[in-house]
Amino acid sequence: MKTEVIKVANVECSGCARTIKNSLSEINGIKEVDVNVEQKTVKIIYDSIERNIITDVLDSIGYPEVIETKEKK
Repeated sequence: MKTEVIKVANVECSGCARTIKNSLSEINGIKEVDVNVEQKTVKIIYDSIERNIITDVLDSIGYPEVIETKEKK
């Protein structure tokens, strides 16, 4: 079982959270989804799925994963 917190874009309201939760919950292998609107994060508990499936679903519903990069100094 894996637990991951993903930063996502465009999460503004409870409707957004519901859309994300419902869409990700349909994937076999995802056990729990919790969306935090204020922090724009999605906590997912899952097993036996390829990680890119989560990213693809988020992209397809309009809530792309935010990849944070560190700037080189």
